[in-house]
Amino acid sequence: MLTVHTRLREERPRDPAHWDRLAPVVSALSIPVCMNGDVMKYEDIEKCKEETGCSSVMIARAAQWNPSVFRSEGFLPMETVMSDYLKTSVVYDYHFKNTKYVLAQMMEGAQRTKGPYQDQYQSLSRSKSHLDMCKVFDVNTSWYEERKGETLGGLLQDTKLIKKKRKAEHQEAKLAKEAKISLEMEMAAGEKVACEKEAGEVIVGDCDGAVPNEKRDVKYST
Repeated sequence: MLTVHTRLREERPRDPAHWDRLAPVVSALSIPVCMNGDVMKYEDIEKCKEETGCSSVMIARAAQWNPSVFRSEGFLPMETVMSDYLKTSVVYDYHFKNTKYVLAQMMEGAQRTKGPYQDQYQSLSRSKSHLDMCKVFDVNTSWYEERKGETLGGLLQDTKLIKKKRKAEHQEAKLAKEAKISLEMEMAAGEKVACEKEAGEVIVGDCDGAVPNEKRDVKYST
């Protein structure tokens, strides 16, 4: 497969893509051709195939601005798209800076940086964590607390902090295990003493069902 970007090297996204120049390329090749450039909505996919003869398309900006561009039913509301993306970022512990960048791209692509959306856009710009962004996009903080990732979206990604945290968890588990073993030993010793007192003799071996191989009288002082 050959993927062709239908702009010249010096051209920018603001310049229209040259769909009309791709058809001769497709005709000259015997392999599938994928086209990239100005595919901004689902309907553009079939339109591009018909006009150029390409076998498939690559979507960049439109997918970053609104991933629901791939839905044949049409775009989802931006509120739904941004909220779902933020929740996915929290659950899979994406770095919060990447999440913030993509959400900003979504808002800019939808022209939601001014007017009634200006405060929300500025709040996103000031965000320093996934939790901050949850507050911006009205995602319940209790939902965040239940699903937040190990590094809190990169806030704890410092190797030393992670190692320190895991070392503390390991030490806590070790102490709990030692305490359990100590308790079991104390209980076993108590049961053995009780058994010896009841029999009035010392039995070498376990009390429960054991056959004594050495006995001697035991006198207890009061």
